[in-house]
Amino acid sequence: MIWKDKVQCSKNKLSDKAYKIEERKMIIILISMFIIIPFALKSKFLIPILLGYSFLIFRQALVFKRNFVPLIIALSLTAPGFLDNMGNDAKFLLYFLRLIILVIWFSYYFLLYKGKNGIKGIASIMMLFLGEFYSLITGNNQEFLSVLYAVIYLSMMHFISSKDNMRTSSVFKYFDVIFICTGIYGILESFCGICPYEYDLNFAVFRASGLLGHPLVLAIVTLLYQVMLYVRYIYTKNFNFLLYFFSILVAMITVSRTVYIVYAVLLLYFLIVTKYFVRFKRIVALIAAAALIGAGVIYFFPDLYEGIVYRFVNGEAYHREAAFATVEKLFRDKPFGVGIWQIDNVIATQGYATWGFIVGFGTLDNFFLTQIAAYGYFSIVAFYFYFQYYFHFLKNLQALKLLCFLFLIWVSISFSFDLESYPAVLIIFGFYSTFLVKKEFLGCKNVKAK
Repeated sequence: MIWKDKVQCSKNKLSDKAYKIEERKMIIILISMFIIIPFALKSKFLIPILLGYSFLIFRQALVFKRNFVPLIIALSLTAPGFLDNMGNDAKFLLYFLRLIILVIWFSYYFLLYKGKNGIKGIASIMMLFLGEFYSLITGNNQEFLSVLYAVIYLSMMHFISSKDNMRTSSVFKYFDVIFICTGIYGILESFCGICPYEYDLNFAVFRASGLLGHPLVLAIVTLLYQVMLYVRYIYTKNFNFLLYFFSILVAMITVSRTVYIVYAVLLLYFLIVTKYFVRFKRIVALIAAAALIGAGVIYFFPDLYEGIVYRFVNGEAYHREAAFATVEKLFRDKPFGVGIWQIDNVIATQGYATWGFIVGFGTLDNFFLTQIAAYGYFSIVAFYFYFQYYFHFLKNLQALKLLCFLFLIWVSISFSFDLESYPAVLIIFGFYSTFLVKKEFLGCKNVKAK
């Protein structure tokens, strides 16, 4: 679904001066969300605060029809990643987030567009039927709810994002603010031990996760912001090296081997697509910058450097490697899967675990294996649901070149993480899947289709 940059009606038209004033207000609201919500999560003021922010979001979405998606994304990034550690207040925050997306989607889909423009194709409907089917055969309604939440976070977010008439230049500014706030919490946790959320995570070396609960979630957000920087260059021909180096620092404190590799892959893909470093002096500048960053980390942050080295030298992946043999064994006996919420129990109690697999670990740490173990042959429906937006543009090479940034992140991370379990990740992917196919980008001269 292509983002439609058009003004809805005359009453919503703004002069450049008025729009810039609104833009500054939105930036202040975004910053306030990251400051207020994390420290108010367990206070009696949480509900009034969320009601206030929801009013702002609904006003922007239903009255002005612009600048509301960044507020939803910011709200998702202030929600704790692991709910079991944070109590009912954290769950309430996610309920609130889902309700906001549902109300906006319903208002646009049924009231404004009368059902004519909605979730593309039947992927979401098929996925809901799949969740309901496994809820019935397993007797666990969480099977349907987990699928429903994925539809809300990914498909509905994709749809309402296409209706947000914010300017492209504003998107870049909003995401700068969102990522800086997200990254600061990771840096404060890493170097100062300050984090408003308390997670019970045990790693061999310290790995920052900020507000998001898991280092890989923070890392994925960092990778997605890297894409935003690349797209900004494609659109404006300006590259923000300061924010790029900041994103590298945030990626480093997650101490994730996978993310370091994906970071390099995305950079290489960017260089190939845009031919940014065709000049020799730019290549020298890149190598020099990388050397300075490495030397700075070694000199100023020796503990971080030792943690990174430890992860590469001693980081074991027995569980992830054994998960392949374990799921293969499970698939032979249960070709139609066991349901998402029964995977761990079935493997533990029915003897499917192979050597190296950690029984009771709670996850396969692999998106693809999780879908196959859960749905068996029916996992093709799940794969189509999560990758549906790439199929929409198979005939548009220009769109595919930009969407490939997302595809590389999803596929690369999926072999070491169940990224579909985290609302903020799906919400940002839902937004990106419509933002990257804006008409401005598809006609940009910096990236030419053959």
